[in-house]
Amino acid sequence: ELRMSIHDLRDEGVTTGGLSAAIADAARREAAHAGTAVHLRVADTPFRASPAVETELYRITQEALVNVRRHANASNVWVSCHAGPGGVAVSVEDDGVGLQPGRPDSVGMAMMAERASRVGAQLEISPRPGGGTIVSLEYSPAWRRETQAQ
Repeated sequence: ELRMSIHDLRDEGVTTGGLSAAIADAARREAAHAGTAVHLRVADTPFRASPAVETELYRITQEALVNVRRHANASNVWVSCHAGPGGVAVSVEDDGVGLQPGRPDSVGMAMMAERASRVGAQLEISPRPGGGTIVSLEYSPAWRRETQAQ
């Protein structure tokens, strides 16, 4: 697991293949590692956010996928990513045990929120109807400009 973490720190998939491709690869990798079925919905256009924004969005999604593997005990994970001129929308849903009380030494969800705030993205983590968790992430270049102006 440490080796995977170090590899992921050096992963240049976002810059070379784009955000959607990097997220799809991460979803396949985490699902294979967990023995979870992955269902992908990816829609791409030539739109690209800045490399710094795409990296943060990727890392948030990657953390959501790692959480599914480590904590959800899920059979399925649904991952969608749409990147277009209006922005980026990503969701990670699982059919696992749902949100559990956080451990005092757990920083994953706080880091996700910090990363989203850093780039002006909106992050929502909520229970999935029927069981599991939904992590929704939205980024709009217009939101980013508004955040920077304040």
